[in-house]
Amino acid sequence: MFKKFDIHPKTQEEYRIRTLHGAFVSILALIAAFMLFYSELEYSLKTEVVDHLFIQSSHTQSLSISFNVTFPRVACPLISVDVEDGAGNSQKEIAHDIFKHDLDLSGNYIGSKTKEELGDTLEDEEELKNHVAFSKKFIVHKKSENSDDQDKKPTCGDCYGAGGDGQCCNTCSDVMLAYKKKGWHMPEKGILQCDHEAGAELLSESTDKGGCNIYGTIKVPTGQGNLHFAMSSTAVHYFSFGVVGFNDFLRSVYQSFNITHNVHEFAFGEQIPGLKNPLDGRAKRIDEGHGIYQYYLKLVPTTYRYLNGSEVNSNQFSVTEHMRQVSIGSQRGLPGVYFYYEVSAIQAKFEERCPGHLRLLTSACAIIGGIFTVLGLVDSTISSLFLSKKGAKTYHKN
Repeated sequence: MFKKFDIHPKTQEEYRIRTLHGAFVSILALIAAFMLFYSELEYSLKTEVVDHLFIQSSHTQSLSISFNVTFPRVACPLISVDVEDGAGNSQKEIAHDIFKHDLDLSGNYIGSKTKEELGDTLEDEEELKNHVAFSKKFIVHKKSENSDDQDKKPTCGDCYGAGGDGQCCNTCSDVMLAYKKKGWHMPEKGILQCDHEAGAELLSESTDKGGCNIYGTIKVPTGQGNLHFAMSSTAVHYFSFGVVGFNDFLRSVYQSFNITHNVHEFAFGEQIPGLKNPLDGRAKRIDEGHGIYQYYLKLVPTTYRYLNGSEVNSNQFSVTEHMRQVSIGSQRGLPGVYFYYEVSAIQAKFEERCPGHLRLLTSACAIIGGIFTVLGLVDSTISSLFLSKKGAKTYHKN
């Protein structure tokens, strides 16, 4: 017969020896496991952005330009906005939504904003001279076209249909009186006598009355071109042609059109998360001389893809800038601010990525298993050292 042996309770405790160093190693293992798990959890929940560069195979049909620029030393009636393609042709028919707002000397808004149309900017002296010659034909003191002897008869201003036969309206007051007698409503614009008188005062005091804030959005064809701020052709009516010659007139233009400017915003498309447009907040002060300030923008079409799959299609760009001095008679152009843009063939894509919960679970198992395995070996090594020292003491006693 075989004798049944019972395992003594003390024998079961051989594998659960409670020691001080074992407790220390266990606490260290728990702390290390918690710290590593927290670090892995933080990494797994964090969204990282991966970028790619590649040659784009197709182009969008249009670019959306949004801008907000302040000219603190130019009155609003003297400045206009225009867009040109790569060949220099004006793009007046494109979609746009532009507004002007007058500013006082402190930069505060005056009155209400007005809607602005594209085009009618003057870019060189010859173009300005042609507009002066054309406008001068219709200025208040023009000669009657029906006169047989124009040199002897006095000049007669147009009453715009409100005057009687042979009545002349040589001043804004004359036109207003004629309209009042007819009981007609006086138009706000288009009366050259009134534009002439108001404009002469505006021109002489434009630098003392504050500036102009221009903002809005424009959709331009994809490719290359420029958006610029320059003297408005309608501002020609604001100059007193009968008092000064063309050179004096040109000198007044340079004195009244200071290109000091602040770019509050300039973007092509929507805002890309994490990226700031390089022109936002740019301020340029031009104290001495006048010129043409030029910005050259190199656009890179950019797509930003969120974790949920939605996308933002926009553009990021780099900027170089140059100040070109111009002076009266130099034939190098009239003062203005130009933004030249060109779309690159390279496209960028930013994509949000997250490691996910499955990776977190795998990493947590690896962390816990690895820590307890390594620290278990450390505990075994320490226990072996203690046992060897204890055995050595017992041997010496015997």
